[in-house]
Amino acid sequence: MKEKILHIIDTIGLFDTPKILGISMYKVIHLIGGVENLTFNQRLRFITDFTKEVGGVSFGEMDYDPIRLKSNDEGYHEITYLGSQKAIVEVWEGPDFFDSAGEYGISYYNLPDDIFNEIFDLLVEFYYKTYNEDSL
Repeated sequence: MKEKILHIIDTIGLFDTPKILGISMYKVIHLIGGVENLTFNQRLRFITDFTKEVGGVSFGEMDYDPIRLKSNDEGYHEITYLGSQKAIVEVWEGPDFFDSAGEYGISYYNLPDDIFNEIFDLLVEFYYKTYNEDSL
């Protein structure tokens, strides 16, 4: 069963797999033995497909706090928006980092693994909320 579902995910993507199988996202993930059995490319395709479907999504829309990417004496960088090709990072500077210094995009390929995986996990949870999987 696990291999069949992973093949379906490879073919149509994780985003559409629950719809095709008529089961919840969490059930799909359970049947494959957890998210650790998904490849980077399968996770990336889910992020891409989901953000294309909803037109990108901000952390505010998802009701989550932005994810800290890095901070140092020169600025505080946090991911605030997820697009289909890249994450948008806002930069804050000045005393207590209250002054906006602009934003930039970063490819999902260039994110540290832990941050990429956190984004994936948050989007899976948001998928669950968006598609009200309780009804499946």
